[in-house]
Amino acid sequence: MEVTATGPDKPGSAGRSRRLRFEARDAIFVGLAALICAPMIIVAAGLFGPSGEQWRHIRSTMLLDYVIDTVVLGAGVTVGAVVIGTVLAWFTVNYEFPGSRIFTWALGLPIALPAYISAYTYAHITGITGPVSKVLGAVFGREAASAMMIDMMSLPGCIFVMVFALYPYVYFIARSFFSGSSRSYIETARS
Repeated sequence: MEVTATGPDKPGSAGRSRRLRFEARDAIFVGLAALICAPMIIVAAGLFGPSGEQWRHIRSTMLLDYVIDTVVLGAGVTVGAVVIGTVLAWFTVNYEFPGSRIFTWALGLPIALPAYISAYTYAHITGITGPVSKVLGAVFGREAASAMMIDMMSLPGCIFVMVFALYPYVYFIARSFFSGSSRSYIETARS
């Protein structure tokens, strides 16, 4: 299928026509995009269209809390992963310290562990019967230890787990950028 659009392609080329070609692969990509977006479209249509008793209950009781928690989770994970990934990349590229060659590749290892496995592991380690809780309880007392622990089954715990599961993506990109950037930029910024 060919679609012809008239109009300038570039400044000074008034009146030229350009041809847009839609092929079978384009239709496949549009179909896949529609399939991926279908749940969001259905939820949005359910919010603004006529609704049954279940949608009214969700809208009146839970939806606002879910939206707020989602925004907080996304913002917290984004900020945390960007800060940690960028700082670690900066230090491994610009400073030489004992073990820096090991840290260069070891800081990317969390990318090999799925986030849900990390969540179960952190929940076990920091749980009431976990080793971190036992050590802190022996040193500071049981009540002080429970006050110092992050509850992994809460929003801050989820942000913590996801930040440490996703920062390697930022780390690799930032490390690549810092390794390829010229030292003259850094010297200019320092002056």
